Amino acid sequence: MKSIRFYLIILIALSVFCESRADERPRNSEAKSVTIEGALDKEGSYILAIGENLANLLRKAHPSFNARLDRVLIIHGRGKSMTCSTINFKDLAKSEKDFELKSGDRVFVFSESL
Repeated sequence: MKSIRFYLIILIALSVFCESRADERPRNSEAKSVTIEGALDKEGSYILAIGENLANLLRKAHPSFNARLDRVLIIHGRGKSMTCSTINFKDLAKSEKDFELKSGDRVFVFSESL
């Protein structure tokens, strides 16, 4: 099991990396611009249409064979208003529910150690 210190280092690194990237805004006020990184075939920024959320984003980004979908990190906001959620997407998918993303969210998919 990883320590809290490990996850804090990851969060800080992601925050610094994401802050340095251009802030993309969707053209449609109801669409969402989100960034996804980690154990994926297609990392990057995506525009999600109305009604699209985490499941749609993961489908578009193609998780790699060693992706840990039981531990998906979602970062909302920036600076002092930043909050983090760790989602077990495997359990969420089994329940046929989804996780609502907001414009500007950053998603990180961990990988299993090989």
